[in-house]
Amino acid sequence: MKRNFLSCVMVSLIMVFLLGGPMAISETITTDTLILENIAQASGSENMVRLVDDITGIEQEIINATSIGSSASSGIIADLYHDVAKAGNMELALMDGINNAFFDGRLASGFLLAAAFVIMVVFTVFIRGILDVGVCRFYIETRLYSATPVSRILFIYKLKRTLKVGGIIILKYLYLALWALTVIGLPIRYYSYYLVSHIAAENPNIGYHEVFDLSREMMRGHKWRVFLFDLSFLPWRLLSLPTLGLLGYLYIDPYIAASRAELYMTLRTAAFKRQIPHCEQMNDRWLTERPETDAPASGSGFSSADSEGVFPADRYPIPLFTIPEQQGRRWINADFHVRYTMVNLILLFFIFSLIGWVWECGLEIVLHGAFANRGTLYGPWLPIYGTGGVSILLLLRRFFERPVLTFFLTVLTCGIVEYFAAWGLEAFMHLKYWDYSGYFFNIQGRVCLEGLLVFGVAGTASAYFISPLLNNALNKLPDAVRRALCGLLVAVFCADMAWSAGHPHTGRGITE
Repeated sequence: MKRNFLSCVMVSLIMVFLLGGPMAISETITTDTLILENIAQASGSENMVRLVDDITGIEQEIINATSIGSSASSGIIADLYHDVAKAGNMELALMDGINNAFFDGRLASGFLLAAAFVIMVVFTVFIRGILDVGVCRFYIETRLYSATPVSRILFIYKLKRTLKVGGIIILKYLYLALWALTVIGLPIRYYSYYLVSHIAAENPNIGYHEVFDLSREMMRGHKWRVFLFDLSFLPWRLLSLPTLGLLGYLYIDPYIAASRAELYMTLRTAAFKRQIPHCEQMNDRWLTERPETDAPASGSGFSSADSEGVFPADRYPIPLFTIPEQQGRRWINADFHVRYTMVNLILLFFIFSLIGWVWECGLEIVLHGAFANRGTLYGPWLPIYGTGGVSILLLLRRFFERPVLTFFLTVLTCGIVEYFAAWGLEAFMHLKYWDYSGYFFNIQGRVCLEGLLVFGVAGTASAYFISPLLNNALNKLPDAVRRALCGLLVAVFCADMAWSAGHPHTGRGITE
């Protein structure tokens, strides 16, 4: 896990936001606080009670300051949270929204419940379940290949085995539901089917009966030990409680997933030694041995082979997998590896600043029906957008081969730029140009989750598409024209900065 820690954390955060979103964060905080209070009361220790009161007090201050949960009052995420809280779950909230938007609320409640149930089943099986198998795949590869990309969690979709693996997941849930009727049978069968997802992650083509038989045989004689194995993570879970669940997302969840991958590989080795039935279905040899790094890839153009057609030692050899991966359409046609000259970077700074200014002024017109020259300066530019756009090109270039990681690092980069820009304006000019107080998960009103996600999407699109295209367009201009334009813009911008330092741009729609 340490060798590929950043990607492990990215996988953890992706699963949180895709499968639970902001509601999951809020529920984690509420649950953790309740557990802490129950532990303190059960201990009978006054010191423990006081300690928990202090911790929950700090947590409540953080919740109020960042507007997590019910205290959020502004923005799309806050509206979604309250809709889900009112409906009781995400699926019913979605159907209720469709009913109100398209049918004027005329659909019967029974139909809404049935449709919400169908959506829940589809989501649980074909999104949550498939991604869980993908996470298993990611971790059993990571133990041997230190640069396993985050995108491996999607490998079932890429192999076009969604329906096959979805069927396995449905059977697992069905078996467990039936065994739950016997009460005592549920925990036993839970551990009998403990390895189903990992087996499907190794061989998505395995038969329905074989995968369950194989899991049962591999777990035979190990159920109690694996129960103790799961129990050993309880202190880690308790340690996460005072951190609002943050320690769980950033360390404990990846640690447990990596440990379970190691458990699977250990029981896999034991299964081959015992020659249990169907063990030959675990047929991915490259999970236990690496191909020769100088062995030629079978065919060129595979993402797992380098420019000379050989397999890198730190990534799983995808072309050698037992099932050929379907080659999808290549959407990114621009050369995002392009190197930017200093002149072009300066011009891109002004282009991004202009785009940001048009965006902000356009929002002001749409939302309030009036034009306002948004920004700290008087010219048609917002330097924060230019700074963020150029920072992505300079700082994140080495990560562009990994789009998912690039997105999260873009969110982080833009968050840092926006936060310290707001702090600097407040500290040195005593002005507040934006305030996200009331938005879900904001930090001192300077940044918020909703805005950062928008910046993440825009910044990633800029890195892969917009910036390379703009760079190509700029290169078509004569070098003398680019240099003259660069000098002119810098001179006007510096003059605007100097004037604005003594006469800040304020007023309606700007600081009011």
